[in-house]
Amino acid sequence: MAAVIIYLLSAIGIFLCPAFAFDPRPQQDICVADLSKGANPNGLLPLPCMDPTNVTADHFYSDDLRTPGNTNNPFRAAFTALDSAQVPGRNTLGMTVSRLDVGPAGFYAFHAHPRAAELFVVMRGQLEVGFVTSTQHRLYKKILSPGDVFYVPLGLLHYQRNPGNSSSTVAYSVLNSQSPGLNSITHAAFGASPSIDSGYLADAFQLDLRTIQSLQGKQWV
Repeated sequence: MAAVIIYLLSAIGIFLCPAFAFDPRPQQDICVADLSKGANPNGLLPLPCMDPTNVTADHFYSDDLRTPGNTNNPFRAAFTALDSAQVPGRNTLGMTVSRLDVGPAGFYAFHAHPRAAELFVVMRGQLEVGFVTSTQHRLYKKILSPGDVFYVPLGLLHYQRNPGNSSSTVAYSVLNSQSPGLNSITHAAFGASPSIDSGYLADAFQLDLRTIQSLQGKQWV
């Protein structure tokens, strides 16, 4: 087990190395977010820095991911991400860490992170992860067990699901951006505001108009 832990830490360390990150390189050792100053104009990152003399170890720490997410929803899955309000010390570090709880047969719909690649680490149960390339539309997928890791390249459509019907899955996700973005294909197509013309969508997806209108009437996340 010790060897597995060392391997996982090495993999995560390489993934988060500044040479592989997509955010700007930090200009100082630490830049703990000063939330009292508010956000930058137009939401630009990084956030303003706190006076370093007021920084403590707690600014780099969180135990929020110990708490299981609520999977009582149509997707039977939960996604808990740590932001700068919870961990101000992550500011300028170019990473976002999340916990994934996936109930039996639970799933996350196809989505992409336009500004980040993603690393998955499974802690309990099994997790199927797959991504599709943008040119050949080739699917790369793998069923992961505890201790396994899987990388998803920057900006590619991907999904996660629990392939089993009896046990729950717990995994962690690390994105190499402070602001990775999230674009869900179903939400973008059928939940856009204002709505995309249903006749166009029927032609684009080769479906009848009634089916498209039914999809547009659903609650997408």
